Amino acid sequence: MGNGMYYLPDFLLHDVQGRVAGDLYVEVKGVMTAADARKIYVFSMPDDSGDEYRVENPTLVVAGIPDGETICDIDEYCEDWSYCGFLGFEEGPYPFNFQTIDGDYFVAHPGVNKNGHFELFGDDSSYLCERNDEATLSAFKSARQARFEHGETPYTRRRYHA
Repeated sequence: MGNGMYYLPDFLLHDVQGRVAGDLYVEVKGVMTAADARKIYVFSMPDDSGDEYRVENPTLVVAGIPDGETICDIDEYCEDWSYCGFLGFEEGPYPFNFQTIDGDYFVAHPGVNKNGHFELFGDDSSYLCERNDEATLSAFKSARQARFEHGETPYTRRRYHA
C-alpha cells in the first residue's frame, strides 16, 4: 500500500449481491488498534475518480459473528456496533457500516437475500424486506457453531451461495 505498509484482509467474498455488487473484503476484528484502523482506511480509501462514495477496495469490518436468537437480536447487534464502533475510535472504522464499503455512513446488515445469495442490506425497511430472515438467522447460527480453526464445517441442510 506504499510507505512499507502491508495489509491482508481476513476474507474475500466473490459475487456479493445488491448495492455492493461484486467482490467484498471482510476484516474480522475483536480489538481495534490505531495501526489496524490506519491500514483499513488506507486499503479502502476512495479511489481517484472524484466520487466520494466509491472506495478502492470495499471492506466490511465486523466485530465477530452477530449474536442472538432472533433476527431482531442480530439487527440490534449490527446497529449497536455500526454506530458506536470500537472503544476509543470515535471516527471509525465502524463495524457493520457502509463507511469502508462505499463511503456512506449507515448500518450494513449481512444476510441472505430471497434468491439464496449473500448480500449487505441497508438499515431501512425497504432494503431489509428483500432479506430472507429465516435463512439469515440460520446462517448466523451455523457460523457460530462452526469450528473453522480445525477445518470443520457445520452441518446444514442447504448451503447458501456467497
